[in-house]
Amino acid sequence: MSDMVEVSRKGHVLEVKLNKPKVNAIDHEMSRALAEAFSLLRKDNDLRVGIITAEGDRIFSAGWDLKSLDKPVHVEKIDTASGALMPMYDSDTDVIYLCGKGDGNIRTCEFEDKEPYFHKLNDG
Repeated sequence: MSDMVEVSRKGHVLEVKLNKPKVNAIDHEMSRALAEAFSLLRKDNDLRVGIITAEGDRIFSAGWDLKSLDKPVHVEKIDTASGALMPMYDSDTDVIYLCGKGDGNIRTCEFEDKEPYFHKLNDG
């Protein structure tokens, strides 16, 4: 987990506490830590409920930290000879399909929530 997200178990309850001063703004790192906590809640049959709390007395969370959007999570060079690519994401399989308009190839890559993030399944 991250220092920004504290997770504790109390019986059948999972408490997830946001702890990122000043306003608990969510960035990529905190988002991954929250996803890890929710995954634990989903997979552990002994846990029955999850509670999200936050440090601080002023605000629960400001939401997404817009300043963190300046840098991409991952950059991948892709042949775009056909023009614009149309991405489609299958959340059941975590596969991203990239199709170019008028292109006969479909590029596929698997998405994972940790580095290196993308794994090419074909060269398209």
